[in-house]
Amino acid sequence: MAVQFTRAAGLPLWTLVGGPQTCTIVFRPFATSGVPDTLPLGDTWSVHPGTHVFLPGATAVDGNLAAALGAFLAGMLVAESGHAKRIEDLVQPIRDMFAAIFFVAVGMLLDPRVLWEHAGTVAFVSLLTVAGKVLAGGAGYESAAGPVTVRPGGTTRDFALRRDWAASTGGAAVTAFDGPDQSPACGPGGAIDLDRSTGWGSTADLGADGQASPATAKAITIALPKAVQISQLAIDPSATCGDGGSASTGDYRIETSVDGSTWTPAAVGTFTPADRGRLNLVTPAPGSAAGVRFVRFTMVRPQVFQVGSCPGPFSGCDFMDMTEIEVYGT
Repeated sequence: MAVQFTRAAGLPLWTLVGGPQTCTIVFRPFATSGVPDTLPLGDTWSVHPGTHVFLPGATAVDGNLAAALGAFLAGMLVAESGHAKRIEDLVQPIRDMFAAIFFVAVGMLLDPRVLWEHAGTVAFVSLLTVAGKVLAGGAGYESAAGPVTVRPGGTTRDFALRRDWAASTGGAAVTAFDGPDQSPACGPGGAIDLDRSTGWGSTADLGADGQASPATAKAITIALPKAVQISQLAIDPSATCGDGGSASTGDYRIETSVDGSTWTPAAVGTFTPADRGRLNLVTPAPGSAAGVRFVRFTMVRPQVFQVGSCPGPFSGCDFMDMTEIEVYGT
C-alpha cells in the first residue's frame, strides 16, 4: 500500500516539478534541428521526441496506476515544452484515429430502440439544452451569452454587444507585421479574430547575451474599417501556440494614425504575469484617439525577464506572443 501511494503521489509531483525543465531541455534541440519529427542524438542516431513524454505513461502502467493518468501527465509535459502546437500537428493523425475508435466504442453501447422508446424525453432534453442558453453576437461584435428561462408564450432577453473595430469579422485587416509568418495557426490574423483561443506567435530574437536586441520588437499594423474615435483599447498579452507563459508580451507600445503614414504615440507600458488570460484596458493618450484609421501594436519584450533569464529553460527566450487586441469607440 505504501509503495502504491508513493508511486501515485510521486509521478504527478515529478511531472509538475522536474518534468517541465527536463521537457524543455529535451524539446529545444528537436525544435531547432531542422528535422520535423526527430530529436538528434550525436551525428548518426535519433529518437522521436515523444519518447520522453511517454515516460509518465509507461511509469503509470508499470506502477499499477491508471494509464489515463500517465497519458494526462504526458500531455502536461508537452504543454510545458513550448512547442505544443508543432507536436500536436505531428500526432494529429493518431489522435483522430483513436477519436474515431472511441466514438465507435460508445456507439456500440447504445441501443437505438431505447432512443426510439424515449423519443419524447430525448427531444425535450435536446430542446432544453439548445434553448436554455442563448448566444448573441454579430460581425465585429464581441459575443455575449447568458442563461434563459423558456416560458410558455416565448421569452425575450436583450443583450448589449460591444463593437470591436479591430475585429477581422467587422472589416479590419492586418496590413503589415514583423517577424515570421506562422499562419494559419499562429499568424498575425489570430490577434484580431475575436477568438482568445488563438493568437499571434512570433520569435523573441534575443541577442547572444540573452538580452533584447534590435530585432526583438515585433509590430502589427491593423487597418480599421472606418475612422474611429477610440475610447479604449484592450489587449490580452498571453502566450499562444503552445508556448509557455514567459513568451507573453511584457513591454509594449501602441501608436495610431489617420493615414497609415504619420504615427502618434498612444500608450506604452508593461504587462505582467497577472495580466495573462484576460483583456487589459488601455486608454489612449490625448491627441491620439480622434479619426483613427490605423493602429500599430508593438511587442517590445517578452515577459521572460520578469520570471527568469536567458539563455534558460523558458519559452520566452525563443518566442514572443500575444493573444488579442481590440479597439473600442465610435
